[in-house]
Amino acid sequence: MGMLVTNLPTLDPLVLTSISEALFEGFAQHMNITRYHNVVPGIKAGKQLVTFNRHAGLAGYKRTNCDTTANDSWTIPTTDKTWAPAYISDRFEECYDNYMETFIRWGLNNGVNKADLTGTELAAMITQQVQDLLTEVAIRHAWFGDTGIAAGTGNNLGAGDLKFFNAIDGFWAQLFDIATATPARLSTGLATKNGQATYALQKFNATDTTNMVASTTLDNMYYDADMVLRGQAKSDMVYLVSQTVYDQYERERKKVGGGAILEAYRRTEDGVPQLQCNGIDVIGVHDWDRTIATYLEDGTAWTLPHRAVLTTKTNMLLGVEEAGNLAEFDAWYSKDAEKYFIKFGFSLDAKVGVDNLVQVAY
Repeated sequence: MGMLVTNLPTLDPLVLTSISEALFEGFAQHMNITRYHNVVPGIKAGKQLVTFNRHAGLAGYKRTNCDTTANDSWTIPTTDKTWAPAYISDRFEECYDNYMETFIRWGLNNGVNKADLTGTELAAMITQQVQDLLTEVAIRHAWFGDTGIAAGTGNNLGAGDLKFFNAIDGFWAQLFDIATATPARLSTGLATKNGQATYALQKFNATDTTNMVASTTLDNMYYDADMVLRGQAKSDMVYLVSQTVYDQYERERKKVGGGAILEAYRRTEDGVPQLQCNGIDVIGVHDWDRTIATYLEDGTAWTLPHRAVLTTKTNMLLGVEEAGNLAEFDAWYSKDAEKYFIKFGFSLDAKVGVDNLVQVAY
């Protein structure tokens, strides 16, 4: 069995004796699951999701006296989707003996309890990593899940890696389908950069800043959006964008403002500046960029590195059994196996609630 913590220096009298003496890379900022997703509990198995759409058809005309004819052209249409949650889980194990020739040895328990990692610095550090991992796993499946994904097609995944992506159809798979079925839901602006043949050519440059590529794209998305989306309160709407788009938009606002952000920031309640476009928050989603850079590339170029979604804060639905499951894991020591075990598991599905409450660019 391999070690969970790799590349440790071998034991030496001069090496550090505690994990607290080491440096840590730190954890990347994850997308706020509860703020930008509508977490729907009670989804344990296949369940119908029905949406009552806005009324359609004509109504109201000059009627003659005593006309009792019912109007059959005005309706309240519905659409339905089906929750299909998948149980997503994993399990890890660790043996103390893997660390006997490293500085971790100083932090192990003594005597007959040496094999029990409970309460050690090593267990605490692994726990922190797993907590960060849980959010990453949920967001990867929710956004990049694709039941039809194929190894080596727009990705660098081998056949054995597909299980980490094909449990459900995530938001991007659905958004691609929505844009294909209704081309009006796809705005122009990012396709030229995404379609370049190399990493270098896909990156935004000074010419793109001059041409205001990101600003124009976000603007197009707002004005191209279905009037039902346009009719939502701007405080309820959000632009979710790849960090590449966010950074480019920021550069463009600085250029227009002569080095300062021009009419693009507002202060949030906690005092943190928030970039906006058309009075709507623009959120850079680091998780998209990390997933694309790590897995959705073919050795020459990334697969759609620049992406953006305009929607409402409640339209991206995450179906779970219980909301707390996404952050839960279990850790224990087995005396019989003399190993330390960690596992997590949660049921998850993702659904774009109302198709015409999204506008995308990629």
